[in-house]
Amino acid sequence: MRGHITKRSKDSYSIVLELDKDPVTGKRKQQWITVIGTKKNAEKKLSELLSQIDTGSFIKPGKQPSGNT
Repeated sequence: MRGHITKRSKDSYSIVLELDKDPVTGKRKQQWITVIGTKKNAEKKLSELLSQIDTGSFIKPGKQPSGNT
């Protein structure tokens, strides 16, 4: 699997996505995303993110296009 879930607090989970290795350094890249709610919510979000990675539509949080044309 290319991602997993870890519990952070009572109502908070972290999703850790394993992304492609950096081609220059060879180091692995990870993306951490926090989900507030139940573990079921985190599992659903993980599934959505993995699907986005598979289709090539995943954009790292904070790197989304502004939409200005």
